[in-house]
Amino acid sequence: MNETEFLGMDIRRALLVLEKRGRPFDVIFADPPYGIGWVARMASLNSRLSGIMKAKGLFVLEHSRREAIDPAGWKGWDLYSRTYGETLLTFFSKKTEKEGETP
Repeated sequence: MNETEFLGMDIRRALLVLEKRGRPFDVIFADPPYGIGWVARMASLNSRLSGIMKAKGLFVLEHSRREAIDPAGWKGWDLYSRTYGETLLTFFSKKTEKEGETP
Protein backbone atom coordinates (compact mmCIF):
# COMPACT_ATOMS: atom_id res chain seq x y z
CA MET A 1 0.00 0.00 0.00
CA ASN A 2 1.42 3.37 -0.99
CA GLU A 3 0.75 6.22 1.38
CA THR A 4 2.17 9.70 1.61
CA GLU A 5 1.43 12.04 4.45
CA PHE A 6 2.78 15.48 5.28
CA LEU A 7 3.00 16.61 8.89
CA GLY A 8 3.57 20.35 9.12
CA MET A 9 4.94 20.44 12.65
CA ASP A 10 8.04 20.42 14.81
CA ILE A 11 10.05 17.21 14.28
CA ARG A 12 9.85 16.30 17.97
CA ARG A 13 6.06 16.47 17.89
CA ALA A 14 5.97 14.63 14.56
CA LEU A 15 8.06 11.81 16.04
CA LEU A 16 5.53 11.43 18.86
CA VAL A 17 2.71 11.17 16.32
CA LEU A 18 4.61 8.62 14.24
CA GLU A 19 5.71 6.56 17.26
CA LYS A 20 2.08 6.25 18.40
CA ARG A 21 1.16 4.69 15.07
CA GLY A 22 3.29 1.68 15.96
CA ARG A 23 4.46 0.91 12.45
CA PRO A 24 7.74 1.52 10.61
CA PHE A 25 8.15 4.00 7.77
CA ASP A 26 10.07 3.83 4.48
CA VAL A 27 10.94 7.54 4.23
CA ILE A 28 10.86 10.45 6.64
CA PHE A 29 11.76 13.91 5.32
CA ALA A 30 12.51 16.80 7.68
CA ASP A 31 12.94 20.43 6.68
CA PRO A 32 13.61 22.37 9.89
CA PRO A 33 14.20 26.14 9.85
CA TYR A 34 17.70 27.04 8.73
CA GLY A 35 20.34 28.64 10.91
CA ILE A 36 18.88 28.16 14.40
CA GLY A 37 20.63 24.99 15.51
CA TRP A 38 18.16 22.31 14.46
CA VAL A 39 20.70 20.33 12.48
CA ALA A 40 22.95 19.87 15.52
CA ARG A 41 19.95 18.89 17.67
CA MET A 42 18.74 16.27 15.20
CA ALA A 43 21.46 13.82 16.29
CA SER A 44 19.80 13.59 19.71
CA LEU A 45 16.72 12.19 17.96
CA ASN A 46 18.47 9.49 15.96
CA SER A 47 17.55 6.59 18.26
CA ARG A 48 13.89 7.60 18.06
CA LEU A 49 14.13 7.82 14.28
CA SER A 50 15.77 4.40 14.17
CA GLY A 51 12.84 2.96 16.11
CA ILE A 52 10.26 4.05 13.53
CA MET A 53 12.22 3.46 10.31
CA LYS A 54 12.07 0.27 8.28
CA ALA A 55 15.35 -1.64 8.07
CA LYS A 56 16.03 -0.16 4.62
CA GLY A 57 14.26 3.11 5.37
CA LEU A 58 15.62 6.54 4.58
CA PHE A 59 15.64 9.70 6.69
CA VAL A 60 16.22 12.85 4.64
CA LEU A 61 17.21 16.12 6.27
CA GLU A 62 17.12 19.37 4.31
CA HIS A 63 19.42 22.04 5.71
CA SER A 64 21.71 24.92 4.86
CA ARG A 65 25.13 23.95 3.58
CA ARG A 66 26.47 26.24 6.32
CA GLU A 67 25.13 23.81 8.95
CA ALA A 68 27.49 20.87 9.28
CA ILE A 69 26.38 17.44 10.42
CA ASP A 70 28.69 15.67 12.85
CA PRO A 71 28.76 12.00 11.76
CA ALA A 72 29.87 11.02 15.29
CA GLY A 73 26.37 11.84 16.49
CA TRP A 74 24.87 9.39 14.01
CA LYS A 75 26.44 6.07 15.01
CA GLY A 76 24.63 3.19 13.35
CA TRP A 77 23.71 5.29 10.30
CA ASP A 78 25.26 5.74 6.87
CA LEU A 79 25.19 9.35 5.68
CA TYR A 80 25.65 11.04 2.34
CA SER A 81 24.76 14.54 1.15
CA ARG A 82 23.86 16.28 -2.08
CA THR A 83 24.24 20.03 -2.58
CA TYR A 84 21.65 22.13 -4.39
CA GLY A 85 22.86 25.75 -4.32
CA GLU A 86 22.76 26.85 -0.67
CA THR A 87 20.77 23.76 0.33
CA LEU A 88 22.02 20.34 1.36
CA LEU A 89 19.97 17.19 1.41
CA THR A 90 21.55 14.70 3.78
CA PHE A 91 20.37 11.11 3.49
CA PHE A 92 20.58 8.76 6.47
CA SER A 93 20.12 5.01 6.22
CA LYS A 94 20.44 2.53 9.04
CA LYS A 95 23.51 0.33 8.87
CA THR A 96 22.79 -3.35 8.69
CA GLU A 97 24.13 -5.53 11.51
CA LYS A 98 27.05 -6.68 9.37
CA GLU A 99 27.97 -3.10 8.41
CA GLY A 100 27.73 -1.99 12.02
CA GLU A 101 30.00 -4.74 13.38
CA THR A 102 33.57 -3.96 14.29
CA PRO A 103 36.05 -6.32 12.55
